[in-house]
Amino acid sequence: MTQDKDAELVRQIEADGDYRVLRKIKPPRALQDRNLKEGTRRIAILDVETTGLDPRTDSIIEIAVMTLDVDWPHDSAVLSNTVPMTWLQDPGRAISSKITAPLTGLTNEMLVGQQIDREAVVKLLTGADLIVAHNARFDRAFVEAFYPEVRGGKWACSCVEIDWLAHGYDGKSLGHLLLQAGYFANTHRADDDVWSLFHLLRTVAPGTDGRSFLDLLIERSEAETVLLKARGAPFSLKDQLKSRGYRWNAEEKVWWTEGDYAHYLTEKDWLVQNDVFNYTSEMIDASRRHL
Repeated sequence: MTQDKDAELVRQIEADGDYRVLRKIKPPRALQDRNLKEGTRRIAILDVETTGLDPRTDSIIEIAVMTLDVDWPHDSAVLSNTVPMTWLQDPGRAISSKITAPLTGLTNEMLVGQQIDREAVVKLLTGADLIVAHNARFDRAFVEAFYPEVRGGKWACSCVEIDWLAHGYDGKSLGHLLLQAGYFANTHRADDDVWSLFHLLRTVAPGTDGRSFLDLLIERSEAETVLLKARGAPFSLKDQLKSRGYRWNAEEKVWWTEGDYAHYLTEKDWLVQNDVFNYTSEMIDASRRHL
């Protein structure tokens, strides 16, 4: 078919309420702008693939990073961006079939003899004003375990720091969010995930008068929040704590929640009303978030 016929066919399908058209995300393309404005922020978008879930016993086997310069605090318009750069790492042992394709798209044969360019990764990440990942708690734990030079940087999580439901999206997985935005990607390789997340974040968030999800995420990451931890809460409160958005930290054995100061005051009062008096709070910024 010609391009015009394709476009007409898509128009007809979209006009029928019984169907939706998904568009494949276009291949990565760099954007250069030599006239960067004063106040420009550099963002790094990152994804890692690993041999497991514990950075104390598992290894990074793939890392991908792209950087972009945005007009902040005006509207976070992207002024320039690189294409994702990716590196593989031989973990020194065979990886489980649960980790290889189709989950990561990697095979043991692909990893043999490979080594991540440590200097390049550290330079990219330490040169960023903000590091973004779609599940930053996971990525940050591995990155800072293997690249301690990056510790103390500012992180933002596109999975939990954007209120996707408020903008009409259900679920939080990257692939599912892309489908709801009308797009799809081919693989689960780290560089594909980074480019897909970049594409998703540049999408206009419904109900925001034209603001992108990237703009919302940067704004959210700039705000200080209060981390509230409750210790010794009775088991009978478990379901109520979950319904109020608390998460269980098994290592510290505390229920925790994070939000603005008004959220802190509301939850502090609720804890006291339910006889939970052993709680602590601390102010959190992007350098302390997702640890």
